[in-house]
Amino acid sequence: MLCADWLMQLGRDAGLPFGQYGSSGDSFTIGSPGELNVVAHFIEAEPYLRFVSSDPQQQSLIDALAIEAASRDKAATRLDCLALSLVFCTGLPIAAHFSLGSFMSG
Repeated sequence: MLCADWLMQLGRDAGLPFGQYGSSGDSFTIGSPGELNVVAHFIEAEPYLRFVSSDPQQQSLIDALAIEAASRDKAATRLDCLALSLVFCTGLPIAAHFSLGSFMSG
């Protein structure tokens, strides 16, 4: 799921309207139904998620963001997973005294 968190954050950084998550069965949606959104489907191979854009013209951007998200996910430690998911899902800032606070907040 950290891969999806990274995709959501990278998408926001790229100016995409990814403000919410929603789930349905074996997939979940990043973004709002009335705007550009991405449906994440669980798959058996790494990165274990396949991201499909609601706008086919945006699929190449989503594919590029998914590659970067998977790379960041693979490099993450368990503490990164907890801290980054908390920040991405809640929007809470990380305290500067946290070991990676300034890096992750910047």
